[in-house]
Amino acid sequence: MISVKDDFFNSYILNDYFTIPEEHQVDESIAEALGCSSITLYPGLYKVQYNNNNKAHTVLLNADIQ
Repeated sequence: MISVKDDFFNSYILNDYFTIPEEHQVDESIAEALGCSSITLYPGLYKVQYNNNNKAHTVLLNADIQ
């Protein structure tokens, strides 16, 4: 699950969907900062969930986290 701040929303979300066109390996330093050895995001069209409490927008992604 990721959260997208309002400032970046229009750059990543189109028609209420977050799109990953091809398999993507998250940068190793980011994975390590999250306590993982690797994170792979899989292609898909992911529906955005809106959270009015903190103005963040949440997306549940298909990923392999190790």
